[in-house]
Amino acid sequence: MSEPRVFKCPHCAADYHVYKLEIDNPFDKAIGCLICDEPMPSCEGRYIFKYFLVRGPKPPRTRARHIPSGVAA
Repeated sequence: MSEPRVFKCPHCAADYHVYKLEIDNPFDKAIGCLICDEPMPSCEGRYIFKYFLVRGPKPPRTRARHIPSGVAA
């Protein structure tokens, strides 16, 4: 097993640690992000990738709206 590398989902920005494992019979099985189901690379030659979710996507930043007093929202 390789040292983990960091992978960020290009769709939702969830963080993963990815390990590269060498196997005798490579296969190409679709892998999707655990958060948004975006396709992620599953193999490279004789190696498969094992993903471990480290952190989900950060929620979008929202700013508090200033509502003048006396005005209904």
